[in-house]
Amino acid sequence: MPYRRRDESGSQHNFFALKTTSGLQSGLHTNQLATTVYNEFRARSDGRPLELILGIKPSGVSELLVTQLEETYFRRRHLKIIFYRRSKEEYESLSPIRFDSDEALKKKLNKLDKEYSRYKNSQNQDGVYMGQHEYGRLYRMLVVESFRDCERFGITAAARSQILAARVKSLAFTRWSVRNSRDPKAIEVLDVGISEADTAEISSTPASIKRFKHSRNHNMLQRDCVEGKTTIGSEEILDGDTIRDRLKEFTALSSSDPFPVLLLVHDEPKTLQVLGDFGVDTTGWVSGIKELFHPSRANPRPRIYVLDVKNIYEKLYQTPNGAESVKKIANTTGITMPCTPKEEWNAGNDAKYLIDIWSKMTKGLSIQEQFELEQQARSVASTSAPPPPNVPQGDDDEDDWDPNTIQATQHAPAFDIYDEAPSDDEE
Repeated sequence: MPYRRRDESGSQHNFFALKTTSGLQSGLHTNQLATTVYNEFRARSDGRPLELILGIKPSGVSELLVTQLEETYFRRRHLKIIFYRRSKEEYESLSPIRFDSDEALKKKLNKLDKEYSRYKNSQNQDGVYMGQHEYGRLYRMLVVESFRDCERFGITAAARSQILAARVKSLAFTRWSVRNSRDPKAIEVLDVGISEADTAEISSTPASIKRFKHSRNHNMLQRDCVEGKTTIGSEEILDGDTIRDRLKEFTALSSSDPFPVLLLVHDEPKTLQVLGDFGVDTTGWVSGIKELFHPSRANPRPRIYVLDVKNIYEKLYQTPNGAESVKKIANTTGITMPCTPKEEWNAGNDAKYLIDIWSKMTKGLSIQEQFELEQQARSVASTSAPPPPNVPQGDDDEDDWDPNTIQATQHAPAFDIYDEAPSDDEE
């Protein structure tokens, strides 16, 4: 916002939650609150859409926030708006959320108000992976779109430089689907795939895609699955020791170029187990990328940050269905793949798809853009596929529709990226 100055005191790490109140005597009615906030922000931003801060807590509860300087501006304007002080440590993630009308903001505030009693005592940890999705959006904004308003989201200059220097890699594997009863501890990996992304566009680099087929195991038959053809990159048949050396080289942090690494995987626990079976030391690796954006130390050392695409997908779509394999997730999210009659296994292809999937997730269209796309999809669906006769239709309350509630259009379950409620720590 034009009125926001650089604050050397660190007050940009304090935030204020925008919340509705019961009754005009203690504050503004929701409609008045939304209109006042929307108009005041728009008046100071050259007519651009209203951008607030979405703070997601570990439980999945989220709030709409403003910075301390923005709160001071409202207070000095003597506007009857009640804010609640927060700190960035309370949230899993802080990311932009946009509204192009006071009506959209009103609906969002109404939803927060309605769900307060339902979620205020929640002990869920849904916000952890919801936050990872939001950090993916922020990563793209910083690296691809040259986003510079870092202080507003509590990102320091040191953290920003680490984010910009980070490399994005992916690691996939195929395990034999039949347990080896003679040697339960034996490595049952059929192949391993690795790839690295071009961070300028977050796209897989063909030359970096490599598939290592285990010389001892790769001819084993999979249950309900056939080996897929390598469509891009290279392929080698290697013994276990050589695969181990390749994996150690792939995951090693260079001493001459100590850049952080974002490692995309499908099912983090199983991936770490496979790496351990191959003798790869994962000590010091970090689950998720929150610490990359908000390091606990002033000068953090580069690390490997593991991003579990499977769990992010499950939180986005609010279902484990379709997350069983990389290829199923790729199909649901609309990634272009060869059409095959049977389920296929190929870790090299999966390594590429992991980058493609995360890239698509991070594109993170604005909330209003997502809302408009959903409205268009609903309109097309209602005109091209009318409901069959004698099927009762639900009585949806128009007031319950939220612009941040999105329905998947790739034959996927419905999901709400921002299914949140106010917190329970009002001051």
